[in-house]
Amino acid sequence: MKAITIMQPWASLIAVGAKTIETRSWKTNYRGPIAIHASARMNSEGKRLIKESEWLTLSGYTVKPCIPLGCVIATTDLVDCCTTEHLRRRIIDVREFRLGNFNAGRYGWILENVRPLTVPVPAKGNLGIWEWDEKGLQL
Repeated sequence: MKAITIMQPWASLIAVGAKTIETRSWKTNYRGPIAIHASARMNSEGKRLIKESEWLTLSGYTVKPCIPLGCVIATTDLVDCCTTEHLRRRIIDVREFRLGNFNAGRYGWILENVRPLTVPVPAKGNLGIWEWDEKGLQL
């Protein structure tokens, strides 16, 4: 299965359905199922966002040790990829806008049908879209 590594807490925000657009500096032609891999580290912006995010709090994520790191936490469907300029012309939910980088020259990956894993699966991430061996996948 294809996979993408995303820093926390943005990966968990996707897993709980609070974030449906992943913004990237590069586009992809891939469409289809994709695993959401939580990176092994979290930056200071991520730590700040955890304290502010009602979606993470409602989902039981309140402190860094509760945030899964270095594992696949969900699968979803990548259904489209378009420029952030195009997305800004559409009406975007304020929450969604706060959770991504919609600056010019970037791309929004549109995600639908998120399926959180019941148990995170440890995995080593990678840059770009990579292949994840989904043995042990528990939906």
